[in-house]
Amino acid sequence: TCALPISAAYYLERIVRIYPYNADFLKDVAWFIDNYLADYGKALEYYQQALACAQEEHGEVSEKTGELTEWIALTYDHLGNADQSLEWHSKAIGIYEQTIGTENPGAALVYTHIGRIYIQKGELEKALEYTIKGLEIRERTIANKDDQYFSQSYNNLGVIYTDMKEYDKAMEYHKKAMEMRERKLDPYHDATALSYLNIGSLYYKTSNNDSALVYYQKALEAYQRLFGPNHPNTLRALTYISSLHKEMGNYNQAMEYGQQALSSSEHHYGPDSNQTASCLSEIAQIYAKVGEIAKAKEYYLRALDIYEKNGAITSEQAEQARERIQNNELQ
Repeated sequence: TCALPISAAYYLERIVRIYPYNADFLKDVAWFIDNYLADYGKALEYYQQALACAQEEHGEVSEKTGELTEWIALTYDHLGNADQSLEWHSKAIGIYEQTIGTENPGAALVYTHIGRIYIQKGELEKALEYTIKGLEIRERTIANKDDQYFSQSYNNLGVIYTDMKEYDKAMEYHKKAMEMRERKLDPYHDATALSYLNIGSLYYKTSNNDSALVYYQKALEAYQRLFGPNHPNTLRALTYISSLHKEMGNYNQAMEYGQQALSSSEHHYGPDSNQTASCLSEIAQIYAKVGEIAKAKEYYLRALDIYEKNGAITSEQAEQARERIQNNELQ
């Protein structure tokens, strides 16, 4: 349940106040908050404290500072700040060049992460360049070709080829990643769950909705078992399943998963977040599909109020939207 990790985080923070200057311990606290609570802003604070300690202990440029610089880059990525993430990844490569060089698995990991940032930015040629560079370094420096880190490269190549609409190549790499993760990790590992989600999305793009649903359900089961009902990854899987059921005309199932997604978003992001507004809009669409117009209007208006309050839309846009809703223009 959520109570256990929140309680654990509380005691970790109390311990940090007593022993605040150990870089490794601060990194472990940050990792826990990052991965189990998904409180990325708080995780970033601890990673930055860990980096400051490491700089005092080992100097500005060391293998340890390179590692922590990379963790900070990853946390900026979790926060959705691609430019800051790219900047810190580049700093990490610069530190590795001055310390252990770039012909090693650590540098390969950084190149792989840089490739992933370029995927998010839609710069697919650069994404492919850095991802392949990371994979080639791994092939030269990791003797065990069944090492789990290869699955990360395969997964990212699958994402790139999906975005390039080369679906056969994408499926080949996604399934290589999934099979390796099931073998080396566990069907309920978060990396394996990500493979399930990616394969489900690929089946969806190729109009194989039944297979998409199978893999989305596998991802959801893994995320619920790992993180509970109120984690962003669980929310993502719930949203995908609800949307797919809606598209397939399974409106009862769509509503069931949509309501679960709404509850998850309200718990994690808050009732007045844009993520929650998105869930409200999704439920409104389902109500509109089954002809429950009053309910559809209610949920659309709740979502609209949140978007306007958060500045996601202007007051003029909000008024225009309210007028369309009152005129039953709900699709």
